Amino acid sequence: MPTARFFAPMFARPVSHALVCTAAIAFAVLLFTHARACPMSEPKPLRLLYIRSDRIVTARVGKTETVKVEMVGEEGEEQTPYSYLKTALLVSSTLKGEPEPVVYVNHTMYDDDKDALSSASEGDTLLVFLNRQSEEDGGGFYIEEMGFGLRVVPDAELKVYTKRIEELAAIMQEKKPDEAAIVEWLVRCTEEPATRWDGAYDLWTSYNASRYAQEESASKQENGEAVEATGEITEVPVSFVMPSGYDMQGKFIQLLTPEQKNRLLLALLNIESLNGNDYPLIEIVKDYDDPRLVPYLLSQLRRQTEGGSYPPDDLMTIIAGKLGDKGLSTLAENFQHTDFAEEFPSGDEADEAGEVNSSESEAATEEARQQAIEQSRNAALQYFITLAESVASGAATPDAQLNAAAPDQP
Repeated sequence: MPTARFFAPMFARPVSHALVCTAAIAFAVLLFTHARACPMSEPKPLRLLYIRSDRIVTARVGKTETVKVEMVGEEGEEQTPYSYLKTALLVSSTLKGEPEPVVYVNHTMYDDDKDALSSASEGDTLLVFLNRQSEEDGGGFYIEEMGFGLRVVPDAELKVYTKRIEELAAIMQEKKPDEAAIVEWLVRCTEEPATRWDGAYDLWTSYNASRYAQEESASKQENGEAVEATGEITEVPVSFVMPSGYDMQGKFIQLLTPEQKNRLLLALLNIESLNGNDYPLIEIVKDYDDPRLVPYLLSQLRRQTEGGSYPPDDLMTIIAGKLGDKGLSTLAENFQHTDFAEEFPSGDEADEAGEVNSSESEAATEEARQQAIEQSRNAALQYFITLAESVASGAATPDAQLNAAAPDQP
């Protein structure tokens, strides 16, 4: 089951994308099993940002003015400054809305905890999705969610973003936007590293909505309930509503052509080293029946023994499922639930047990402990890889695999 680790900072150049907590991706996790536990809004890929924004600009940071400062905190305790700021953005180009040379963005800062806009450096090229603020609230603009609506973009990537936004603007001009054109646009987004997460995440939400509706239909049939054969996907219940603009009927994923599916698979296969932002794309293509998929995932799993950043247990689970092997599935599940650190007590724990000479260097002891943990983890990974390669080549049967001598695990 995916967690927040899959949504590590996405736009960390140098302003980092806000970490998306598990609650924020509740919809995207089939079947909506995670309860909302934090105040962050749901992830907003490029298409939704376009729909929900009044103005989209590329700009550089200008002067920031402190409008006012309030002291906040419980009575009788130390008060903390809460600052209301106004930052000028020097507009280079306007991709949506009326062009202006300068726009002013209202934002806040608690104590000295800077937001993404305050953290941006002079000279950074920003892609900013703005919403107009009412005159009653001071006018100007605000950014609905800075983690998604403000991106520091290198010049090479800015060309990609600009082209994709211009294409989307043309599609959205129609009274009833062509859904097939939107799907093609999402595939093009996924093919480009700069916009890969935007396209894949949008398609993934459609994929999950489609699966939800299909499983609901299957459940009704099992219970003897009548299912209306309309040929359309039933909309996800209102209790799971996401921000307006998401494909809550799963139409996009069903409109994918075989050629587009192959392009999505190629987009994955061309990623040299997976990271958490690639999770939506993996989820979309993992069920494709293509002989290139398992070898690729195994190659990525090997990278996890060399400091790769993608959670290995998820790759293991997919590989085991693709190979249809219960023994590999058991190994993947065991790896997922194993705390390798428990096998090697920390210096404090060992000292309490009388196992460590107090004169030993704590730093050296901890370094040796971390190396031992990594070796144990990598041994388990390598064992899985070796068996998976054997199963994939037909050299090992599930029974032989289950009876094979596995390395010691905690």
